[in-house]
Amino acid sequence: MLKMVPTLFAGPRRMDSYQHIASAADAFDVQGNPMPELRMAAKGRWEAFTTRILELLETYARLFAAIWGLFLLAASVYLLATGRLSLNNIQFEK
Repeated sequence: MLKMVPTLFAGPRRMDSYQHIASAADAFDVQGNPMPELRMAAKGRWEAFTTRILELLETYARLFAAIWGLFLLAASVYLLATGRLSLNNIQFEK
């Protein structure tokens, strides 16, 4: 389906291209209009539970990465402000 997208945008405007892509995706109805909600298969209990846990882990991983980045930034600013870290003493690779 992704191989058809450049042809759709770069090629001549033909309705059969649009209809072909619309029929390949579940997001459109028979007339090619977007569906109000995507059709999804019903998930079992374990699959739903696992999905929720994985989404929660992803959220916490992003939150942890953001907090860690802020901590490193604050620590660098503090060390620069107190004179314990000097940009003149950093050795770069030659």
